[in-house]
Amino acid sequence: MDILYEIIKALWLLIPLYAANGFPVLVKGKVPIDFKKTWSDGKRIFGDGKTIEGFIIGILAGIFYGGILWILYPKFNSIAIYYGFELPYINPLNALILSFSALSGDLIGSFIKRRISLERGADAPILDQTNFILSATMIGLLFFKITVIMFLFMIIFTIIVHRITNIISYLIKLKSVPW
Repeated sequence: MDILYEIIKALWLLIPLYAANGFPVLVKGKVPIDFKKTWSDGKRIFGDGKTIEGFIIGILAGIFYGGILWILYPKFNSIAIYYGFELPYINPLNALILSFSALSGDLIGSFIKRRISLERGADAPILDQTNFILSATMIGLLFFKITVIMFLFMIIFTIIVHRITNIISYLIKLKSVPW
């Protein structure tokens, strides 16, 4: 049962992270976060896919879903305590910080892809799926006890969910590629 409890805690933490990472694609932002600037290697810093509008909506979505968890926490945590574990306490402030760190991790992934000459939308297995989780987890350790089981579950689950949601986003024409 302990592993199940760790998975439940990981899923609870993933909610604002997935919101922050998933909502920017819905905005179709126009202003690139790098303002079309290039790095010292002559390549774009992040590319057109990372926009100010997307970053803002990602932060707001993460805060919104973190706020919902904050409201639901007393009820859901009392159930968790009944079963012998405690949920991570997410409030709007740490949801903001987690959302910012998740989106920053996504930017780092884009930065790396530009450095290795991968174009926008190019498939970069593992990097595309885990960059936001890695950065959010590093910052999340300041607020939450994240166990190895929780971390491994978040990575594996995210790789699977990322692939599925990208295929769905492609099929409903939100993305131009299925990865």
